[in-house]
Amino acid sequence: MPSTMTKAFVNCYTSANSYEEAIKKIINQFVYDGIYLDEIESPVYEMPVTSWQLHIQEEYKSLSSEMLSQSEFENEIKNGKVVYGIFSGFN
Repeated sequence: MPSTMTKAFVNCYTSANSYEEAIKKIINQFVYDGIYLDEIESPVYEMPVTSWQLHIQEEYKSLSSEMLSQSEFENEIKNGKVVYGIFSGFN
């Protein structure tokens, strides 16, 4: 992140039995990756794993090509991983 930016926003994706479990997985991944968590924005949304391609086209538009493919996303989620969206930096 450029030194002129002090914060970032990112959507995170994972599989879980509840939103509480999903948030815990994401927080643990942030800690593992050395990312300082300032706050969690709500609400937490549920999305079918098969909707990934449509979701990234709507959410990230021209940047959707920078995201995982549908099959890569499904594989990461199936393996219990946390997938980060595109980080947006700000002050």
